[in-house]
Amino acid sequence: MTAIATYERTVVSAWSPFDRWVDGDETAVSDSAKRGFELFTGKANCSACHTGWNFTDNKFHDTGLPTIDLGRAILEPNNPKALYAFKTPSLRNTLYRGPYMHDGSLATMEDVIALYESGGVNRPSRSDNISPFFFTDRERDDLIAFLKTLTPEQQDLPLPTLPN
Repeated sequence: MTAIATYERTVVSAWSPFDRWVDGDETAVSDSAKRGFELFTGKANCSACHTGWNFTDNKFHDTGLPTIDLGRAILEPNNPKALYAFKTPSLRNTLYRGPYMHDGSLATMEDVIALYESGGVNRPSRSDNISPFFFTDRERDDLIAFLKTLTPEQQDLPLPTLPN
């Protein structure tokens, strides 16, 4: 357990185009990515759960994904919002992490966006932050362009020093 925890502390996202843009470099991201950021924080409401520098609130949410996996409800059976709830992942380095969702059921980021556009399965445990919306093809492309900015051009993962 200690070895895994030690390794996980070494996995940190490198400086990404998004970080350079936030730091004031207007040329670090495309106009498409800037529009995507507006959608991320606005119309799509992604930032309700994907917050902070790691783009996660570290909480558990039912995103409306069709699944039989009870999620967090296994540990919190008396919490109705824990049913089908899974921890919000960071969106840092998201390009390296497909397939997506807790079970790998969505192959592409386009599939993830389609799930959220539809609102997913409408059930009592579904997060209050999720409701259907409509994107044009350009808006989908813009959101993906923004998500790409959260991945550094080059990522070096140092080998951890493990405890004795």
